[in-house]
Amino acid sequence: MSPIIRPTAQGCPNLPPEIHLMISRFLKDDGRLDTLAVLSRSSNRLRSIYEPELYRTAKHENYPHCYPNEALMWGITNESVPVMAQAKAYGADINARVKGFHGKDIYHHMWLNYGLGTMLQHAVQKGRGPSVVWLIQEGAVINTPDQAAVNMCECDTTSEELEHKCSTLHLALCKGHSLIAQFIIDQFGRAALEESKNVDRPLILQTAIKTAFFRKDIEFLSAMLEYPSVCNLVNMVNPHDGQIVLEATLSDSNLGLDFILRDFLNRIIEVLVHEGGASLGPYPAESRSAGQSPLVTVLKWGNYETAQQLLRLGCDTQGLPPTQETQNWSSPLHCLIPPASDYRAEDPEWMDTLENRHYEYPTRSIQEIIETLVRSGASLMIKATLFNSTPLENAISHGAHFSPSRAELPPTSC
Repeated sequence: MSPIIRPTAQGCPNLPPEIHLMISRFLKDDGRLDTLAVLSRSSNRLRSIYEPELYRTAKHENYPHCYPNEALMWGITNESVPVMAQAKAYGADINARVKGFHGKDIYHHMWLNYGLGTMLQHAVQKGRGPSVVWLIQEGAVINTPDQAAVNMCECDTTSEELEHKCSTLHLALCKGHSLIAQFIIDQFGRAALEESKNVDRPLILQTAIKTAFFRKDIEFLSAMLEYPSVCNLVNMVNPHDGQIVLEATLSDSNLGLDFILRDFLNRIIEVLVHEGGASLGPYPAESRSAGQSPLVTVLKWGNYETAQQLLRLGCDTQGLPPTQETQNWSSPLHCLIPPASDYRAEDPEWMDTLENRHYEYPTRSIQEIIETLVRSGASLMIKATLFNSTPLENAISHGAHFSPSRAELPPTSC
């Protein structure tokens, strides 16, 4: 708040206090809080009269939040430490849960509220760093799960629940506020991660990866991986979706991903492996894709660029042999060489035919992936539970395409 300003209206400070009280009530009833704020800064005498009316009022049945909390929210939004401090002095609750108002419904002429959360969560969502620092220094806390933010984030598009809840740390990461996220981890440590674990569907590291991916900011992810507590999540199976971080990253990125973003995906994978210690071995037994190689996740979607990146980084080329409990298991070779029944009207992409030469990814490169897998020890004789056939049987099932043409046959003697 600006310092005391000199009065501009002659005689105004000399009016009797009763007149000023009447003016303050009229302005309050009329909702002219900006005028009250100006008068409260006119002089020390007027400040003692008008400022209490500006910050302090009784609750109304149709307007349940009190003015100190409103003043605190204003201070948070405008990063004004004096206003936040004054609102707290007049009774504002720094841990109160309030609704955020961001616009009007033009059809019903009503204010729309977007989200219910604590003062700290609103400051985090808006990216107000100084306000976040002040609130935490003044005693703002993170509680679980009753203090989760409600409908303040649009990340979880798969949930059918009317109320989408998320943690304070998730808000910071999904909105791209890396410095605020780091400050929260530094101040709350394990409590911030426990809140995320209890509230969020994606692991907090998955949220950081998603934000880094769509913002094309690899440093954002690297900054989060500097924390050992975040790094420990790299190879953890998410109880909500049954995936480790690498599998979730590869699965999400395959949908609607253009070739430019696939190149950035390769950089993210490299950071996860080198800086985060992500495993490139078969998925763990607790995963929903237990025993499969990460290559299967990308090859079944035709993401050959990422497959080559995984191979360069030393990814497992086979996966663990299927057991009686394993369902829908297949090897990378099965993804590259499916049975002929899957291609009734066209040739597989790895076959060097005229119709495949217009593909964006060269047929020869796909053949090189197959060759690399075989040379690395991938078996042509292992059966998939999905096809109940081996890669070699699948290749033979294409029949005529593997037969040499008469021009290639050696000449015969008469």
